[in-house]
Amino acid sequence: MGEPIKVMIVDDHTLFRQGLRKVLECYEEVQVIGEASGGKEAIAMVAELQPDVVLMDIKMPRMDGFESTGLLRESHPELVIIALTMYDGADYVLKMVNAGATGYMHKDIPADKLVDAIRHIHEGIVPPFYLAVGAETLRELIATKVPGKELSSQDEQVLKLMAEGNSNKEIAMKLSVSDQTIKGYVRSIFQKLGASDRTEAVAIALRKRLVE
Repeated sequence: MGEPIKVMIVDDHTLFRQGLRKVLECYEEVQVIGEASGGKEAIAMVAELQPDVVLMDIKMPRMDGFESTGLLRESHPELVIIALTMYDGADYVLKMVNAGATGYMHKDIPADKLVDAIRHIHEGIVPPFYLAVGAETLRELIATKVPGKELSSQDEQVLKLMAEGNSNKEIAMKLSVSDQTIKGYVRSIFQKLGASDRTEAVAIALRKRLVE
């Protein structure tokens, strides 16, 4: 087993944070490196602690999970953010998707499934968005067209290099950034385009004339 995945918990309920931390500490695959009680605190702590994955609550005072997720994804594109919440309505899911979350799970998810999801999303071996919510929410999402987000200039640059056949490592070298940063951009591109892999993303980009 390699290095454990560094996880940060963001939730305004102290008992939930402490309880989740104790549960996750039972698993060697993950290491909880910090807790934040709100979005503003989370932004400062992410910059300091550099976690791999953030478990993000939605309803929090001062700065909610939607706003803090969007700000964190702008400043840390490689960061994996998973919504972990009591709310599982389709509108909440769609809003978190557009904010940049990579996964969305209800707080009653079993611990082993949560850890599996953290590991799979971090390793990039699941589709670009991991969803674990109720059947009713799934039906609403199937019936709803997920609004896409515009590609950023960085997304477009990475997408162009992908279309030219470059690997993540080659793109990272060309742009003088880390492999993890490119991994974050690629995940973001998949999500924004509704693609499941690189081939589909490039095909969509060419069809929409996002790249030459």
